[in-house]
Amino acid sequence: MEIVGIVLAVIGIGIGVYFGLKGLSKKRLEEFENKFIEKTEKIESDLKLCLDGLPQIKDKAKQELLKSAIAEMENYKYVSAIKKLHNYMNRFSLNDSERCAILNFIGLSQKEKGDNKNAINTFSEMLMIANRIKDDEALSAANGNIGIVYGVLGDYKEALKHSREALKIDKTIDNPRGQANDLGNIGSVYFSLGDYQRALEHYQEALEIHRKINNILGQANDLGNIGSVYYSLGDNQKALEHYQEALEIHRKINNLLGQAQSLMGIGIVYVRLGNYQEALKNHQEALEIDRTIKNPLGQANNLGNIGIVYVKLGDYRKALEHYQEALEIHRTINNPLGQAQDLGNIGYAYVRLGDCQKALEFLNEAKEIYSKIGLVHEIQKIDTLIEEMKKHLK
Repeated sequence: MEIVGIVLAVIGIGIGVYFGLKGLSKKRLEEFENKFIEKTEKIESDLKLCLDGLPQIKDKAKQELLKSAIAEMENYKYVSAIKKLHNYMNRFSLNDSERCAILNFIGLSQKEKGDNKNAINTFSEMLMIANRIKDDEALSAANGNIGIVYGVLGDYKEALKHSREALKIDKTIDNPRGQANDLGNIGSVYFSLGDYQRALEHYQEALEIHRKINNILGQANDLGNIGSVYYSLGDNQKALEHYQEALEIHRKINNLLGQAQSLMGIGIVYVRLGNYQEALKNHQEALEIDRTIKNPLGQANNLGNIGIVYVKLGDYRKALEHYQEALEIHRTINNPLGQAQDLGNIGYAYVRLGDCQKALEFLNEAKEIYSKIGLVHEIQKIDTLIEEMKKHLK
């Protein structure tokens, strides 16, 4: 009996860009938005960007520093990006709208480097300012990103609360791109809770909106998420079709992160189909991409999945090595769900190696984290295996 299944490639949402600008023609606004999206497609796709106020910046020194900070984000150099963004805030005089945009960039960078506690604090400061100046676009972005971070931390109640608030605001201001992002976030929370039907409904609604507004990246992300739901529902063919369609789009737009996530999804389906060599090939390709772009979460998830392939091949020592490396990364980035999955998998590997004492230690540690997160079905799996082992030990 396996404790933890494959780590699915749940992506979340596409990039949401918010303006709320006065005095710009619709054509000029669209030109700026399209240009910025082209520059930011390398940034991880489950982030909401708020640019309100930035196009009005005329100071060349400001423009250069901000351009440099964004370039660091695009290249996954988040520590450097944060330093430059703090320098921007300390060096220049900012209005509240501009301050919200810079705080959002800082929060996104903190989230990406695994500093989730500070990311929550930064987004909360942004939320306070946005409330004071009644900036709906910034309010939506702040709530959306707070929801994303709470989802990473396994606090699904808070994640749903903030994501729903973002959706409510985006509906009020008639922002379809934001609505699609919010629906994707909510879908991801339901997915994490094991409510696959509700997750599917939200992902499909997001996909419909992204198709209407011709958001290619958003469509690819939604397709990948739908693939993950179909995998969880046991429909391997539909899962594979959606992952492959997503991969094709990500390759067309040269989105490396999306390619890694799609390859991971394809790999998990091949594991279930018993084609372990093909699974290993896809997971290793995904891992290579995640290392290239310095994506720690992707690296940890792929290491865990490679470990599962080695379990299927009967090489428990190699599996253990990959699980332990994954656990180390998940601890570094403070991802409790990932830690619980790795601990459960390590425990299972020790079961197969015949070391029940070590297995119990890791399984109980995994159970403790799952209890804090509230994932009852995972706790039940662990309890079942522990009872089986206790009988064996007697």
